[in-house]
Amino acid sequence: MLINTISNVIQSQRGGLTGLDEIFSSYNFTNMWSSENLDISGTNTTLLDYAGEHDLVNPAAVAQPTLSAGSANFNSKPSLTYDGASDYSYKSTPNWRGSDASGVMIGVFMVSGGARLDFLSTADESGSTEYYTVIDTLGKGSFNIKSDINSVNNIYKSTLNVNVIGNPSVLAFASTGSNYKIFEEGAVKAGGITTGSDNGKWLDNIDNRDNITIGSVRVGSVLYAEMEWVMSGYMPYISDANVIAVQNELKAYYGI
Repeated sequence: MLINTISNVIQSQRGGLTGLDEIFSSYNFTNMWSSENLDISGTNTTLLDYAGEHDLVNPAAVAQPTLSAGSANFNSKPSLTYDGASDYSYKSTPNWRGSDASGVMIGVFMVSGGARLDFLSTADESGSTEYYTVIDTLGKGSFNIKSDINSVNNIYKSTLNVNVIGNPSVLAFASTGSNYKIFEEGAVKAGGITTGSDNGKWLDNIDNRDNITIGSVRVGSVLYAEMEWVMSGYMPYISDANVIAVQNELKAYYGI
């Protein structure tokens, strides 16, 4: 079968760093995926991890996202559209980043419908009690850290609407190790706890997770996000300034 590989060969001409490869290495991402680093073979679209560790693929033909060769929303870069009904990318793996007491989930995407913001999620797919996931709550971005095993159920929500709903944007959810933060388009976004505690509990407090997903969260059933997507990554939390710097580089690269 003919394999069509799309690699990260487009380099930014807008100053700063020179492309996604350098952003990946300069900001010490542990894992990163983009619509410029794909292996497409028939009905399988594989998101190749820049770290060479966790490639994600649609688990069935019906779950394959749609490729656009040049998106007007993202500076003519390739994009993938997840339809909010059946599309998602997935890998089965136990307790991804399970020793991390802090970290940053970051994505570049645009929500086009529905109530989910799952640009990067991880969960226990056999039940509904152990997961990290992100949702849209009436225009506000929220993320939920839940573990019945460890008695954690924290939901942190932005105070103002997030731009990513209906617009291309760069969004990040983070734990500093002691509290939670939301960043969007190079700025800290005001937010607060709606359930639980603002104690920064993170992936090391969610047991029995067995997957990584983009475009959905697979927890008991599969819940889908409707979005146009170009990039997701995971990096250590070093400082607010570090998150803001990488968001500004991604804004420049994608013309946001």
